[in-house]
Amino acid sequence: MDLAEQLINLPYHLVAVGRPNEEVPEIGFDRKKFSDDKWQDAVLRFMKESEMIIWRPDTSHGLFWELSKIFELNYRNKLVVWTEMGYENLIDVQKTRYDIFARKANQQFEEIFPPFNRYKQFIVSKEKDHWEAFMFIQHTPLFNKISGEK
Repeated sequence: MDLAEQLINLPYHLVAVGRPNEEVPEIGFDRKKFSDDKWQDAVLRFMKESEMIIWRPDTSHGLFWELSKIFELNYRNKLVVWTEMGYENLIDVQKTRYDIFARKANQQFEEIFPPFNRYKQFIVSKEKDHWEAFMFIQHTPLFNKISGEK
């Protein structure tokens, strides 16, 4: 089940921010594209207005800027890290990419992310260095809170 299928029944508008030259949208999400001089302001606005921030880790400067703002602005309680790193069934590649991300995040933010788990791809944190992994986004406390489920 892909992420959009898991989120389809939420009464919220799903938005993904992309680069102007990206051609492939995330299925089920409204793709917003911004120029290099506008994307950071747009991302900050979306973060502030969002009930949930689904953040896909990687090691680019822009994504680490986003993560720094999530921590700096105390949006940790809105954050779900979706650890699906692409490369479909190439689990070794996904694990390597995630491990690189986790190491860099630890260096930059002194934040210890949980080890890669191919079966639990959604991680949430209520406080620094306390992360919990879930198989489906619907199992996260944040999803249950915004969907009204228990």
